[in-house]
Amino acid sequence: MTDQLILYQLQQLPESLKLEVADFIGYLLKKHSLPATKPIGKPKKASRKNGGSLKAGLANEEIDEAIRTVRAGCDMSTFGDALQYQMEARRDRALPYRD
Repeated sequence: MTDQLILYQLQQLPESLKLEVADFIGYLLKKHSLPATKPIGKPKKASRKNGGSLKAGLANEEIDEAIRTVRAGCDMSTFGDALQYQMEARRDRALPYRD
């Protein structure tokens, strides 16, 4: 797959999905211990003039900090088995039409 094809497909996505792609690329870089590079050029700032939203009133600095936090990730080993947790949580209370 060529870089041009990937960029073309990326351009077809809405902004929200582009953020997901960026997060996944960051995950792959971290997973395979590849160096992350800074983006080329200046990122566009969201404004109401160019059709973007202001992300529910958050300042750009807050958005950038939130994105950095998400990309940094966390240690998931302490979370345990999500399915087992859900089964136990639902077993504790009576649900209509379950039994």
